[in-house]
Amino acid sequence: MLILYPSAFKEELAQSVQSSMQSNMGHRYFVCPPLLCVCPLELTGRTMTLGDAQALLVKGSGQAADLIADAALLRYGPDHEMYVQPALFDVNQQHLHAFLELCGLKADSDCFGASGLVDDPESQEHQCFKYSGMIDLLSKILQCNQDLEDIAELDRAIQDLAMRGTQSSLLQVKEWILKYAKRAPSMERNFYNQTPKERENFTPVLNATEVKMIRALCDREGLFCNINSDEHLPLHLQTTSIIVHSRLVNPADCEEPTQDESCQDDGRLKRDLFRRSYSRVHERDLIEKGRNVTEAARNLLKRYGLPQKGAVETILKVLTAVAENKCWVYELYPIDQNAPDFKACLLNCLVNGFGHPAIDDQDTLGKKLSCAIKWQNIEVMKDILNKSCLRLPQERRDVLETAMIEAIARNQVAAVKVLHEMGATFDQFGRSRCSCCLDINASR
Repeated sequence: MLILYPSAFKEELAQSVQSSMQSNMGHRYFVCPPLLCVCPLELTGRTMTLGDAQALLVKGSGQAADLIADAALLRYGPDHEMYVQPALFDVNQQHLHAFLELCGLKADSDCFGASGLVDDPESQEHQCFKYSGMIDLLSKILQCNQDLEDIAELDRAIQDLAMRGTQSSLLQVKEWILKYAKRAPSMERNFYNQTPKERENFTPVLNATEVKMIRALCDREGLFCNINSDEHLPLHLQTTSIIVHSRLVNPADCEEPTQDESCQDDGRLKRDLFRRSYSRVHERDLIEKGRNVTEAARNLLKRYGLPQKGAVETILKVLTAVAENKCWVYELYPIDQNAPDFKACLLNCLVNGFGHPAIDDQDTLGKKLSCAIKWQNIEVMKDILNKSCLRLPQERRDVLETAMIEAIARNQVAAVKVLHEMGATFDQFGRSRCSCCLDINASR
């Protein structure tokens, strides 16, 4: 679990975690919650890629924590219990919402009734905006930007060599590869659907920077290349040997043919699919869209006080992390005076780590209730029981009675009352033993 916090909040956080953990030790009903790791505030790859960990994001601590927290909060739709009214957006949230709309966030249904919200009660994303389309767009823009940078770098290098009159085989290699890529769609293919390999030697040898440029060129053209230099030979005998052929075509990566294309012969159709799938020729609209999104991303990160370098990649990581459904937000300065306190948010985050209520089984529900009992939080316990998909008495009876035992062992009278109201009984104790253990009616 990752907790992003400001330095002033560190002491309170440590005390809360320590007291919670101490209360859980030394008891036979202890259930180990998801791993708890305290991470610094700085923006790093680790904080942006949550993996299997849960994340408690402290909104109000600034920078990366605020950006991820806002992305998580803006994901909730109007019918979600954690929805944030647009009128309550702070300035940063307003700019983030505008950026998401630029990337294709659909807040309203279109003329066909399609909405940007997930409508599936059994899904963890029920009544949440779909971030998958924006993630896909940002991934394409990121690849487009990288390709444009690589193309510009290669062209600059060739121009500089020509201006200085320096001998280099860079231009020859580029032209040879482009000619092969142009012929590749019409070539015969072997059993593995590869084009014939071609090999050429070039002098003078390519340096490490030039080799990197050529590899990027082959990647854009959908080619595999193997580049070797005879470094063991004297300098005047050294050459750069390059072997190229097409990559393996994965049918899953090929686009579905249109109605017109389906009328073509199989060989021509396969060549066209290969060309479209592996030769990355970006459309002008995507390039223009990428420029606008990149500029907006830089301005957005500037508002959050984050480095603007690699802005698109940073926001892509943020949205990807949020889309994993492992984020919980605690607000340092909530507008709602009845907002959950830090311990309640931390407990909700831990409970969320056991799984969505829509996929609860008896074991999962039992672990969630055990955590709520250990943390002595009745409101979270009620929330767990109300949201769980296990609603029939016969489905939850054993779980409730096991939780009842733990609550009695921990002298949690309020928890016993709630479990009893939800359907737990004292039949397993026997009438005489039950009256000795706890008189529920007397405690009301």
